[in-house]
Amino acid sequence: MSDLTTYKLLDAVARFGSVRKAAIQASITPSALNRRILAMEEEFGTPLFERTPSGLRPNTAGELVLMHVRQQFADLEKVKSQIADLSGVRLGTIRLAGSPAVLPHYFPTKIQSYLAKFPGVDFQVYETFKDEAESMLKQYEADVAVVLEPQSSPDIMLLGNMSQVVNVVFDENHPLAKKSRVSLADCAPFPLATPSENTILYDVLQRISLATQVDLVSSIQSSNLFFIVECVRDSEMISFRLMTSDADRALPKGLVARPIEHPQARTVLKLIQLKGRTLSVAASRFVEHIAPDFDA
Repeated sequence: MSDLTTYKLLDAVARFGSVRKAAIQASITPSALNRRILAMEEEFGTPLFERTPSGLRPNTAGELVLMHVRQQFADLEKVKSQIADLSGVRLGTIRLAGSPAVLPHYFPTKIQSYLAKFPGVDFQVYETFKDEAESMLKQYEADVAVVLEPQSSPDIMLLGNMSQVVNVVFDENHPLAKKSRVSLADCAPFPLATPSENTILYDVLQRISLATQVDLVSSIQSSNLFFIVECVRDSEMISFRLMTSDADRALPKGLVARPIEHPQARTVLKLIQLKGRTLSVAASRFVEHIAPDFDA
């Protein structure tokens, strides 16, 4: 059977979709990596990749092999974490997936506070859109995910919920800054920076728009919240952001947030993992670390 290094290379090719890019990461020549792939395909007796003009893509057989490989990597990581925990030193890699609305505002402080206790742990954090998180959990690409409104699936276990309210974000000198709450109609006269169509926040805004019959016409559309913040600053432009209802609404200096006054201006953030999977000690302790923020 192929060695662990070869399986890691196979996984890298699948992630990059390119022999050349995977070879650069692994510090070997593309021809050497290609020979390893061909040898593995000969070992399994079938091609594992589709060769397309845009690169290599795992076929059905390749997906089965990769799922097995990633599960073995996850199990090995779990064992390493358990061994480290025996000596009182928590080590390991924690792989997190999160919606764009979560990454800049929730994960950083939680990761920092966890690392203050367990500096031997490292994190790999991935941005996910809509239902990508479920696939990442099933493929063992992520240990846990914090996402908005994921699809209900028998393979996914819900660990907790956190209520999120749609807020309008604008410059502190904006005409709407004097209001404690705003409506979508209040926002309509101003230029809007809205989330991309592949985000849950966009879907929530569309639901409010349909319910209120207020059209949202975007001047700028982007899933990058940092970019949108800079567009809003020192202007009359308005953007939108999901926040917890009891949050202190900490924002970059010079910006303020006001909740939208509408019963549909809310959604739920869900903490999820793959059902039946035993997480590494490091990952399970991180889940315990953030669990108090979620309703069981």
